[in-house]
Amino acid sequence: MRPRGVLFLCVANSARSQLAEGIARALLPPDIAIWSAGSAPTQVRPEAIAVLAEIGIDASGQRSKSVDDVPRDQIDTVVTLCAGEVCPAYLGRVTLLHWPLPDPAAVTGSIETRIQAFRDARDALRGRIAGLLTSGATPRIATRGGPCCAPEASCTPPVKRTKGTTLLLGLAISATVIAAPLYLKSRQSVSPPTSAAVGAAPSEPLPRFVDAGTTTCAPCKVMLGVMEELERTYSGELVVEFVNTREQPDEAERLGIRTIPSQIFYAPDGRELYRHTGVMRSAEIAAKWAELGFTLTPVASQARHE
Repeated sequence: MRPRGVLFLCVANSARSQLAEGIARALLPPDIAIWSAGSAPTQVRPEAIAVLAEIGIDASGQRSKSVDDVPRDQIDTVVTLCAGEVCPAYLGRVTLLHWPLPDPAAVTGSIETRIQAFRDARDALRGRIAGLLTSGATPRIATRGGPCCAPEASCTPPVKRTKGTTLLLGLAISATVIAAPLYLKSRQSVSPPTSAAVGAAPSEPLPRFVDAGTTTCAPCKVMLGVMEELERTYSGELVVEFVNTREQPDEAERLGIRTIPSQIFYAPDGRELYRHTGVMRSAEIAAKWAELGFTLTPVASQARHE
């Protein structure tokens, strides 16, 4: 189905989603509203502007925007672009596509190495965005660095590169590069804990751990495995709950979820004690509970003392 308005969404709205916005404005019909935004916007990376200029797209007027700056009534399709890091959460009722594209802003090394990462992201996005106009088709996703239309040899025309791009970027780009967070390898099949409304005082006098996410984004799937481990390890010590932001958008909105996965630590009386975004290992979660004044005893240790 042809989209009416498309929002490209990431966390910082500085690289991938900016590339996507510029390409979509150039490739898609003008009657389709095009936006990009982030759950924690920063500023547009100069590499993104430079590699778009190489293919004749002027993105110098683009700016980083919050999801709250986007008119929701214009959007019917949302494309999230996170890969291994945290993902933004869009809580509206829209067609949601997930294109897990590695973040070029996380690439380190020489200026040429970094600009090449932006070119690779740009070229992958060109094919995927063109696919948005294919009736009833879901844009194919590149894997292992292959072309977006694999197994075909290529789905984008040759790119003309400007000789002065690298030199200009050397003057414009800061040496500081955002490093992509590491995360555990996701489990292939995990049954999420039962979803439930959260924040109210539980009937049992136990601390409560809530994870908000989906069953599809890579870091979210990692957290499903972590939560399963928590349930096994701290049975009777901790209440573990899962809020599926895709299936429970109203609950996610009530909790103020803007980025997934997000975790919320609640005291037994329902007070929120701490909030975290990203992946937390079970040992880190137990350590945070101890810091908050709740020492969790593993089931195995409980059995030894009985």
